[in-house]
Amino acid sequence: IKENPCSDVDIPKINGNGETMRPKEIKIYTIDEAKMLLSTLKHVTFKYQIFFTLAMLTGLRRGEILGLEWNDFDFDKCNVRIKRTSNYTPKEGIYTDVTKTEKSQRFIKIPKELSKLLKLYQNSQQFDFRNRKGKGLEIVKTDRLFTQANGKPMHPNTCLLYTSPSPREKWFTLLWRSYIQTSQRQPADKCWHRRCNCISDTRSLNPNYNVKHI
Repeated sequence: IKENPCSDVDIPKINGNGETMRPKEIKIYTIDEAKMLLSTLKHVTFKYQIFFTLAMLTGLRRGEILGLEWNDFDFDKCNVRIKRTSNYTPKEGIYTDVTKTEKSQRFIKIPKELSKLLKLYQNSQQFDFRNRKGKGLEIVKTDRLFTQANGKPMHPNTCLLYTSPSPREKWFTLLWRSYIQTSQRQPADKCWHRRCNCISDTRSLNPNYNVKHI
């Protein structure tokens, strides 16, 4: 025999009791759950409307979303190139890195409705930066989609710890946390990108956006 027929067999893992460990079933949002979450975005500031919509409709990892830059998008072809991540460690602080694996560097399609929202958000972001600069406040030149008010990279935990003094936005925060932390679903940073793959068409979700018009 030239090749070992068992070379491609995955050896099962055994726990301390000698029992075979089965892979945990990955919980994903149902369409109704996704609709409910997206419908609450009207109570959230515009930046987070875009962040959470992007997460739900693309299934990108959190670090991949925070690593996105405007030049990664081709709005005419409705696609985005994933080639970097934004991460944080206490030692290094916020830093830019490559994607988790080589295969993670990829192009993905985005719905036309999402492309329109992204263009509006880009205008909104530029308006906020110009306004801040006009007040003589610090601005760091950046091409990132999601930043702090001064243009510096956003901390990866900001989206998970997002809260607001507004009672309506707090309601959204509680709903979001209940989905990603207190339910039986895995933490968002571990399976966000897998969980959302069943949701790709904004027309079927029909969320009620509260979009700024610039």
